[in-house]
Amino acid sequence: IFIRLVYPFRIKDPATTPETLPFRESASNCFPMLQHFILQRRHDILSWSAPMIPERIRSKLANGQPALGISIRYPDPSPMELIAPAWDFIWIDLQHGTCSPAQVPDLVRVCDTTGTASLVRFPAQHDPNLATWILDWDASGIVSAQVDNVETARQLVQHVKFPPLGNRSFGGRRIIDRHGRDYVTRANREQWLIVQIESPEGLDQCEAIAAIDGIDGLMIGPDDLRLRLFGSVAGPVYDTAMRPIHERITRAARAAGKLAMGFGGPAPETFQTAVSLGYQLISVTADVLLLKERQQQILDTLKPVLPASR
Repeated sequence: IFIRLVYPFRIKDPATTPETLPFRESASNCFPMLQHFILQRRHDILSWSAPMIPERIRSKLANGQPALGISIRYPDPSPMELIAPAWDFIWIDLQHGTCSPAQVPDLVRVCDTTGTASLVRFPAQHDPNLATWILDWDASGIVSAQVDNVETARQLVQHVKFPPLGNRSFGGRRIIDRHGRDYVTRANREQWLIVQIESPEGLDQCEAIAAIDGIDGLMIGPDDLRLRLFGSVAGPVYDTAMRPIHERITRAARAAGKLAMGFGGPAPETFQTAVSLGYQLISVTADVLLLKERQQQILDTLKPVLPASR
């Protein structure tokens, strides 16, 4: 396209002068050769596409290493450009954060430019149009909140996977622009569907949910599980009451060959516990926590040198 649109005008401009003749002569030789090369290799060029799951996280998981992520609650792409390169995945929260669907495209683009996987959690209504719209923007995957039973999980597979697994509609503009029309041959395995286990009913069926073809992973919802099982959200994420629940969910996911997603940090011992339990996708912190903790650290360092009150 560049050669056909720019080349004819570039040769005619600027006006013919002794100073411009060397440029024009070299351009007249260079551009046809470049055009010939592009035409010869056009099939290779057009068939190339970026990976749906970025190489950094794919490599870590393939080598048995946990992938580290951060939850984004304040959906501004500018600070995300600073944050994203440090992490293997960004968890974009449409359920409890301040993000709206209209902000998802720019956040996914930031992840793409930094080689970071984008996982978008959407609310419990399991809106099929929202789910497929997110995937059509080429998100690395979706996290569906509050999946309580096998029936709900199977309905999600129908919505977000292409035949023969499901009934997802073909034709997303951005995903075609990035991967070509044959993205349909890769999307079922390269765009993750992770379901969140957050209720006693979901916990009872987590093994059956994990076994469903098209479900790519299980994520624990520790606060909602604790609230529904014990009547409170107070307590460490891996206390004695919750640890067996973590073990059951990770065991169900790993036994089915699926991903296990959970929480682990920022304290080193919390992270080590998450790894020992078998979590592969570990959400370490959130942007709001980074802001709160860092500002407190700065204020604490200033306290010793603050002038005494009068």
